[in-house]
Amino acid sequence: MIEIRGLGILNVAALFGVSAVRLSKRLDLIVELVRGAKTEDLERVGANSDTREIMGLKIGRVALPVEPGRDVAGLIELAAINFKLRTFGYNSAVEFDQRLLKKMTDDQLG
Repeated sequence: MIEIRGLGILNVAALFGVSAVRLSKRLDLIVELVRGAKTEDLERVGANSDTREIMGLKIGRVALPVEPGRDVAGLIELAAINFKLRTFGYNSAVEFDQRLLKKMTDDQLG
């Protein structure tokens, strides 16, 4: 059973079948949907990582601004893929920073 505001209490197993229900699942990322957030309050580049402690474990966290008409599912999927890349050691924000610094030094030298 799950409670979803606006829909009420739903029986997931009855709606989607027993294979849609897991007894346990590892939690890797918390996606916090922030409505009406000021853009200056949110991380823009993504160089810093944020965590939240749950049951003694540090879990990665990302805050996504949401507004009517935005593709929230797509944003969450991108956040999950980016988190997975970071766990494998690739950080696009760091790569961007390195490229920018290289471009700036190349322009100054040449």
